Amino acid sequence: MVLLNQGGGRFVRSQTLTVGIGLNLIGLVASMDTADVNGDHRPDLLVVDQLRGVVVLIGRGNGTFTRGAILPIHLFESPAVGDLNHDGIVDVAIPDTFRNSVAVFLGRGDGTFAPPIVSTVNLRPGLAPTLTPEAAIADFNGDGDPDLIVSGGTDRMVHIMLGDGTGQFTTTESYPAQIARTIVVDDFNHDGRPDLAITQALGGTEVLLHN
Repeated sequence: MVLLNQGGGRFVRSQTLTVGIGLNLIGLVASMDTADVNGDHRPDLLVVDQLRGVVVLIGRGNGTFTRGAILPIHLFESPAVGDLNHDGIVDVAIPDTFRNSVAVFLGRGDGTFAPPIVSTVNLRPGLAPTLTPEAAIADFNGDGDPDLIVSGGTDRMVHIMLGDGTGQFTTTESYPAQIARTIVVDDFNHDGRPDLAITQALGGTEVLLHN
């Protein structure tokens, strides 16, 4: 549902689009993000349908949208959206629960995306297979290339994956975080380096400061 602000705290419905097939009980529609994926300076929507993937809705600039591409990765919580290969075009990184990996879809600038570049999330030795429902983008090592943090599920870890500026990522470090569900990246201690705040499915929020 899209609600347009009329001023004075009042909103009017401009469009209702059916994405997915029901409530988020065992999956289905889980979250959404906004970005300009086709370079027309109008916000588009990326809606997570856990049974189909990320559904791209192209904004017309008047509060209505048309259906675009579907990025086919299933059973995850939220993608990370940003320019991962320095071409000025929005890309999408999606954690893949079934393959213990992250699939990066590089944008073509017209609302469509190239086939995925898949990077494996390396598990800690002796731990159960991971689930990777959440990802976030930041430059964690200061080399100018975007990196990823991916939350683990059954291994109860978050994984730092360093990028090479082409859409490929390598796991370098992992940190205990119970079952992480939401990741926020910001500079919480004003040292100029990105830190992490992580909510946990079992309760509580943990803050990891970049050293």
